[in-house]
Amino acid sequence: MEKVLERLQSLSNQDLSKELKLLHIDSPPVTSTTRRVIEKKLARKLTFTTQNSPPTDVECNNQQSGDADSNFEKPFSPHCPNVSDRRLLSEGDCSTYYGVAMMPPSPKPLVFDNKSSAVSYIKQHQDCRFAVFKSLESAEKFSTSPSNLPPQDKNEILTFKSPVKAEKSNNFPSILFQDLIKLKLHIEKGELESVRDLIWSNPRYLITSGDTPTVLKPAFWYNSLHVAVASNRAPIAELLLRTLSDPRFLSLMYPEDILPTARSFRMDNLLDMYANTPDARANETPLHMASKFGYVEAVRVLSAHPTVRADLRNKDGKLAADIICSRSANKSSASMIDELLRGVVFVPLLQDPEFAFPAALGPTTRTFGLHSNHGLLCNTTPHSNHGLL
Repeated sequence: MEKVLERLQSLSNQDLSKELKLLHIDSPPVTSTTRRVIEKKLARKLTFTTQNSPPTDVECNNQQSGDADSNFEKPFSPHCPNVSDRRLLSEGDCSTYYGVAMMPPSPKPLVFDNKSSAVSYIKQHQDCRFAVFKSLESAEKFSTSPSNLPPQDKNEILTFKSPVKAEKSNNFPSILFQDLIKLKLHIEKGELESVRDLIWSNPRYLITSGDTPTVLKPAFWYNSLHVAVASNRAPIAELLLRTLSDPRFLSLMYPEDILPTARSFRMDNLLDMYANTPDARANETPLHMASKFGYVEAVRVLSAHPTVRADLRNKDGKLAADIICSRSANKSSASMIDELLRGVVFVPLLQDPEFAFPAALGPTTRTFGLHSNHGLLCNTTPHSNHGLL
């Protein structure tokens, strides 16, 4: 390496840049401040190069027979050598070794001397992982093991990177904006069957590829539930909440979610984003909209769902219960909406059956709303005052 370094030091900046381009090495411009670092980097690469070294017996056999195992030699270019080849590097040439494991396991050790080469190889092959080791033997042992097994030598491993399994995409195409307009019109007209047929034909009408609600009105950031509530279509709002709570609907969008916990996690997130995401103008949720326009049935559906939060405030700092019928000329429904939002408060009296202890007041329980088909749906919250109300 010293002889190579002496030769590089005798070159001009222009000739040194040509050497870098020949070996496809990315580096900053050669200047008086960067030249020393570049010379060491280039000398290290030239020392490890295999261009002028004679081929081994294995390489000759692979070239003559066209064996499939020769494919494992292709990723190792002269400036990214396979350090498991003993004639290239000795045990003391590298301080770290990057072993790559595959599935099925490779018949030959796949070991690199730098991280960038290992990462680039992993990007070109699926079901791969790599680990960094102190010794060459440990890296070779890891490389010839299946990629789904952890490294066996815990003392020799420095870092470990598990394979990232990409989520398989479903077979549903993306929704065009023209089709989203059709869905919005069906919702505004109250065409329940048409809305049901559309969303079940393609879940992307409701769920984007990023697990977020599909936006039907970009200017206001309205999703389907916003549009249904703003149009006073309570049955469609109920349909949307039921559909998003149906595991069968999510299984269409995510067929790989076998575990119930993964599907439940997606369901909770989607319901929360649909029910509690504010709009872009007044920062109001669907419950705010139903309350201020005096839509009793819409408030009944929303307040009965456990995901809908009544403690969120709009840009003026007001709750849904603070703006009841503020945008409605008919104030007759205000009392009913107020009862649905504020609910009924119960204070239980806890008493020992044998009267060994004095009676005591239990935690306050508040109920919200009546669901149209599911009867009374309770949502218990601790009250700040534990006295009798």
